[in-house]
Amino acid sequence: MEKNFYFLVLTLFLLFLNCNEDGIKIINKEKGSSYEEIIKNELAKNIRNDEIFLGYKFGMTKNQFSLKTNELLNSKVVYTDKYITYDLHIESYKFKCTYSPEYYNDKLYRFGVSVTSDESYVTPELISTYLRISFMNKYLSDADIEKNSILNKKIKDYIWINGNRETKIINGINDARIFYTDLIADKEKKENELKENERKTKETINNL
Repeated sequence: MEKNFYFLVLTLFLLFLNCNEDGIKIINKEKGSSYEEIIKNELAKNIRNDEIFLGYKFGMTKNQFSLKTNELLNSKVVYTDKYITYDLHIESYKFKCTYSPEYYNDKLYRFGVSVTSDESYVTPELISTYLRISFMNKYLSDADIEKNSILNKKIKDYIWINGNRETKIINGINDARIFYTDLIADKEKKENELKENERKTKETINNL
């Protein structure tokens, strides 16, 4: 009985080491021991992975993005169904992907994809599971990070970080979502926003 008790304590301690208070678990520990360290180590490699989805790339201008979208529409790779839509086939399932770009300094730095199904029995959790399998095959590895979903602690979000590109799968209420982020541009954007907020704060104080 006493041995079982100590075994339980040891198990809980190891689980605590693997997960922080936000439910983040580092899976590929060779990349780092925390989310921030993994990003730092990957960016230090100076490797750019700008490929995103269907030929879209980080750094595209709005005009280049529009031209690429028209090219995909003309070749019927995507179609219009209220939004620009792409049919993603994984095993026997067909998922509908709609996407939206985000720009910084007129360059594409984040790309969000909403993934849904017309089948009522296909839940966001099931979609997320199949997306994870697909990305495991794409990147030839499991995710670098496993994180508790904000909406449901029993559901996991998954993150891959390769050079400057972060790929994240999260669960929404009615869909699963993929976010591609250029970490270099994202870091620059956040630093500039912080400087701007500090400037505005000083300006406000000086005007008092």
